[in-house]
Amino acid sequence: MEGLAELSKVNRPNELQLTPRERKKHRPDLLSLIEEQKIASYKNFLGSFKELKEGVDTLHGELTELNGICESMSNNLWKSKQSSRNLIDEIAKLEGERQKLEVERNLAHAYLNAFQLDAEDLKCLRGTESSAPVLSEEFFKVILVHSSFIIYAYVFCSTIACK
Repeated sequence: MEGLAELSKVNRPNELQLTPRERKKHRPDLLSLIEEQKIASYKNFLGSFKELKEGVDTLHGELTELNGICESMSNNLWKSKQSSRNLIDEIAKLEGERQKLEVERNLAHAYLNAFQLDAEDLKCLRGTESSAPVLSEEFFKVILVHSSFIIYAYVFCSTIACK
């Protein structure tokens, strides 16, 4: 409607764009000249309106394509977010397992240190190749130390099992 209003401003009805002299000359067919001029104005308007419509259609197509690209990017971001969340969960799980394994490793290391006899303790308990073990004060110290480790390990494992 605005286009038609603009057209009315440009070309007033029943107004022919002729000089007064030409009007006298063409008075018999003045009405047909006015109609021809109106038709020419309308054709010009329709041509301009067609260009405008084509521009709007092109813009609509480009916006539709841009919308598709934005939706695709949004989907990719959502997938990345989900993957990141899954990775974070997996990292937390692996960190918990790592800590558990480290505790187990430390326990195994402490167990080996506590219950593995060193060379001097073995020599004291076994004796030498040429002689049998001597029941000396050292012999009983080694047995006492290692038996206390056994009691400590039993109590420690019992408290872990209760948890």
